[in-house]
Amino acid sequence: MPLDGTQLGRYRLLHLIGSGGMGEVYLAEDVRIARRVAIKVVRTEATMSTDEPAIQENERLFQREMKAITLLDHPHILPLYDFGEETRDNATFTYMVMPYRSEGSLSDWLRKHDRDQPLSPQDIAHIIAQAADALQHAHNHQIVHQDVKPSNFLVRNLDEKPERPDLLLADFGIAKLITSTTSMSQNIRGTPVYMAPEQWEGHPVFATDQYALGVMAYQLLTRRAPFSGRLEQLMHQHFHVQPHPPSRLSTRLSPAVDAVILRALAKKPEERFPSISSFARAFQQALQYGDDLRTTLAISQEEARQGTQRLITLPGSRRIPVTIPPAAHDGQVLRLPEQGELYYDGGPRGPLLLTIMLKERSTPLPPDNKPSSTPETLPINPVPSPPPVPDDQPIPIPPAVPVLKRIKLSPLQRILFVSLAAILLISGAIGASSIYQQQIEATQATALTATTIASNPASRALTVTAQTIATNAYPAYLSKPQNDHGGLTLVDPLNQAEYWQPAADTSWGSSCTYTQSVYDVTQTKIQRMNICFGESDYADFAVEVQMKIIRGDCGGLDFRDDNSGRSYIFDVCQNGSYALSFYSNNTTSQILLHSTSPYIRQGLKQPNTIAVKARGSSIDLYINQKWVENTTDNSQSAGSVGFLADATNNPTEVTYTNVRIWVFG
Repeated sequence: MPLDGTQLGRYRLLHLIGSGGMGEVYLAEDVRIARRVAIKVVRTEATMSTDEPAIQENERLFQREMKAITLLDHPHILPLYDFGEETRDNATFTYMVMPYRSEGSLSDWLRKHDRDQPLSPQDIAHIIAQAADALQHAHNHQIVHQDVKPSNFLVRNLDEKPERPDLLLADFGIAKLITSTTSMSQNIRGTPVYMAPEQWEGHPVFATDQYALGVMAYQLLTRRAPFSGRLEQLMHQHFHVQPHPPSRLSTRLSPAVDAVILRALAKKPEERFPSISSFARAFQQALQYGDDLRTTLAISQEEARQGTQRLITLPGSRRIPVTIPPAAHDGQVLRLPEQGELYYDGGPRGPLLLTIMLKERSTPLPPDNKPSSTPETLPINPVPSPPPVPDDQPIPIPPAVPVLKRIKLSPLQRILFVSLAAILLISGAIGASSIYQQQIEATQATALTATTIASNPASRALTVTAQTIATNAYPAYLSKPQNDHGGLTLVDPLNQAEYWQPAADTSWGSSCTYTQSVYDVTQTKIQRMNICFGESDYADFAVEVQMKIIRGDCGGLDFRDDNSGRSYIFDVCQNGSYALSFYSNNTTSQILLHSTSPYIRQGLKQPNTIAVKARGSSIDLYINQKWVENTTDNSQSAGSVGFLADATNNPTEVTYTNVRIWVFG
């Protein structure tokens, strides 16, 4: 029977504006202050019970619960102005008075919005975040709403955000206060589509509202509820049937979203998120989940035939073992469940997609100790990319060495120098004697003579002045923490072909070229590394070179390379990260160091001077004349030095200038 015109307390009901299973909503007028309000009316048959204490207890609980709701103060909760009960004609009318919102409910807003376009994931996250925020406030005040659904959120239009609804949680008509001294009513109340199993049993808890909000999120994402049917069918499904993952109904959704929604819809309350706000945070993170983690592992032909086990390092320095099955082939993708990125903080991990690359390497150096015409190209594990770090203050870069000189130590060095000195003394030239003294001092400081003859007969002898030696004395920054002094053995500004030869291999997308007075190393095929190496072996030595990443990812140094697949690689990346790895059989067998450094000038076309000092098993790394890190490893004792372009994720080009190498006697 309509209640239009009826007066409850000081409120005159004007006309019906909505109804549901738990009551009717009327537009009403507060006759005392002439204000329009909305009144939720719940009508029940008047009790004929003579148990007066029971009647008084029920009235006391109702009064307490309504007073608790009036104390809720939150921007996304519709205020409760007033409440009351009246009995008329053997019927009891319980009513709650709230502000009137002409914009309608979230259900109304969704019907209008769906005519235009589906909600974006960001819009859905916005709705869920507001709803969860309001419900968490109620939970903090020990109130379980018990009837979370779109029609119980009213909409408030905001001028600054007209495209998104501003929610107001309403209709606490069946809410219950949970305290340590009050047991819950055993009455089953709520809307069946949204009711958690424990609510069907009359035992709602805080996680009951999370379950209902999970159903609501499922609807927003897929345009259908997880369960449907008659009342008894709904009850059975809520208790015993697992809902389909949302991604099965909407291809735009990821498994991360499935993981969050299905956890919120767990049958047992303790298996859901610890709070409704943590559910909303996880939902937001899952919507931002990009894609399955992908990486590449390079293995040898023999490992591919027989199968192998590897320990690989992933972003965040997480290391996992992987098993490569026998008969693996180039380009094969292995899907490793629960080894990828986290779907959300504290949640399960997505899969790792591991691409197998069969390693190939250029022809070893020929017997005449000349570099081959083909650069070395390595498929590699990508260097993990930690978040960028702030740039440090500019660090001075050593001046460019003006003259190209290739210097090698020889037993004839001191003899030749003494002969030259004798000629100068015999001539009686006073000026020459002064120059001779300067040459002696410079030679003693650097353990070199002023003239050297290359040990390879095919190489031409080169002449160097004392000024060149003095200019390239062993840098002080490399002497720490050891008080050592390396002897200069190579100076090359890398502006013309000499020690490192030009080479190109279009099939591998790699090249090593001299261009515009720099040595350019390029790798255009991603997930591969191009190494352009020199002709001499070094055991205990220090090397320094200036590099610029023109495009792409990383550059660096390859050292102690035995040309058979074993070497160390010092990677320096334009995002501020670096890594030191040891390669065996042309594959990353161990990442020795990996971190970020404020000494790296981040970004493209930024000059960075990088250096390595290797003495025995001790390896020190330097960036822009600053010591970065040390490690010990005795996997490889000697080999050539080379420059690299590491195309981890993008085609990469790196230029190098001014390389200097010192050796330790």
